[in-house]
Amino acid sequence: SYLKSKTYYENSLQIYNEIDDKEGIARILNNLSFILDTQIEKESNQDSIRAKYENIKKQHETCLLIWKTLGNKQGIA
Repeated sequence: SYLKSKTYYENSLQIYNEIDDKEGIARILNNLSFILDTQIEKESNQDSIRAKYENIKKQHETCLLIWKTLGNKQGIA
């Protein structure tokens, strides 16, 4: 289920932050944004939809910054 996946990714994100693994952080944030996107499809509250899209945008911006810092062209693409 998406909820279970989200929990596992959030736990992984915490670990990657603790060990300062930038690549792992970027991958997990990207995966979490996909989970949020699938939840939007089921959402009817416009404020909640906007908030989730804002969260997705922030996650992608963070990923892009990390990939640029690491020089990872595949991640940037």
